Amino acid sequence: MADTHRVEFVCNDAPVAVDVTEGESLLSVLREHLGLRAAKDGCAPQGQCGCCTVLVDGDARVACVTPVTRVAGRRVTTLEGLDAARRDALASAFVDTGASQCGFCTPGILLRVAALQDRGRDGAGDVERALGAHLWAAPGGGASSRPPPTSRRAGAAGTSTPPRPAPRSRAGSRSA
Repeated sequence: MADTHRVEFVCNDAPVAVDVTEGESLLSVLREHLGLRAAKDGCAPQGQCGCCTVLVDGDARVACVTPVTRVAGRRVTTLEGLDAARRDALASAFVDTGASQCGFCTPGILLRVAALQDRGRDGAGDVERALGAHLWAAPGGGASSRPPPTSRRAGAAGTSTPPRPAPRSRAGSRSA
């Protein structure tokens, strides 16, 4: 059996201590040790799809390529740990702007947008650039035009969602 060592960090505002093997990823620990399922394994260990995005000290990070030892003593937030009202408002903004889909990659996308909002960098251009780190398909097939929630209001409970951005043609989409 491989040698294990203990890693302690705060996950979703609760202190945790887990025994891990050398090189074990944060994604593995979240899903297998802690039972948190929002972060998904879409491409591990490549770190290319964004499905496993979590917040580490408020910054968006892909958990499949982050060794769990790197989060020792730090704060990790998964979608399960995001305030329920904020999570619901962000999800509603995605639905309202036509960005909803199967949901596999949505947790990571919502966390990335939440991190941008927390830094006041949630303009359409900021969100569009940040979501370039995520691979996702539009409903009905093809690449999404990525209509993101771009307003801080989308993350505040009881407020309206932003208007739907104008669609853009993308290679592989039905409108291309």
